[in-house]
Amino acid sequence: MDIKTLAQSMCLIILIIATLVNTSLLRIKWHDRANAAKDDTPAVVKGMRVPFRVPGAGVAVSSFFAYLIFVDLIGF
Repeated sequence: MDIKTLAQSMCLIILIIATLVNTSLLRIKWHDRANAAKDDTPAVVKGMRVPFRVPGAGVAVSSFFAYLIFVDLIGF
């Protein structure tokens, strides 16, 4: 395995992990939003709050770049 293939493989793994993390954040935000709608009370959240579109954009960008690297690795 040459160095370029190794670097692309590691980049693909990192992008897959980033996609999974952003997907998890989307799921948490979706779950919190659904619970807040049921209870008619705002959810109390400590820490940094980000809009719903931030992890959504992270999923889109990470998965797009992972797709590009995957296509380059398999040689389409």
